[in-house]
Amino acid sequence: HSEDGNSAAGVVPRGPSPTPAIIAPVVFALFVLYDALCKLLPNHSRWFVPILSVGSAIVNAAGIESTGAVTCMMTGNLQKVGSHFADIFSNIFLRGPKITEEAHRAVRKPAMIVLSFTLGIFITNVAVRLSSALAESFPVVALLRRLPPFAVLGGVYAGLFTIYSGPAIFKSPIQFLKKLSWESKDKYEAECVGLEEENEDVKR
Repeated sequence: HSEDGNSAAGVVPRGPSPTPAIIAPVVFALFVLYDALCKLLPNHSRWFVPILSVGSAIVNAAGIESTGAVTCMMTGNLQKVGSHFADIFSNIFLRGPKITEEAHRAVRKPAMIVLSFTLGIFITNVAVRLSSALAESFPVVALLRRLPPFAVLGGVYAGLFTIYSGPAIFKSPIQFLKKLSWESKDKYEAECVGLEEENEDVKR
């Protein structure tokens, strides 16, 4: 169907999921809350770790919905990349099965995630070392070093989520609400159909 056909039928064209932008303030609030509680009760900071766990779980869920891949945990991505290199080694040296182009394409996303994660560690390490050296000469750097770390991390996550899916909300709030209503209707109808099928199976 064309866009005009979709509009006429009342179907809103699909775009980036609005979920990340919706939960961005929640993520930021959880990370800020953790830093605030740790500052108020520094001797009991271990009891506040579940707050970070909840915030990280939300980040993980939003990342999976947005990109289709887990970007904050490397285990699965490393496994896919390692398995692909093992297949290449087997093909070259052990006369194993040939690697298809589809397999090469499938490993690109996990490889980019691992590369981005590694670069993030390297850049952060360099930034921390430079900030230590520059803090005495530049008051702004010294001020940045005093910022609560997890609040900053939560702000970065919230900013990225808003940049990714915020335009879908802010560009046309009415269209966004229509999209939510139609998606909810589709889910409701799918659930009704599933219940009817289950009832028919029971009767049989």
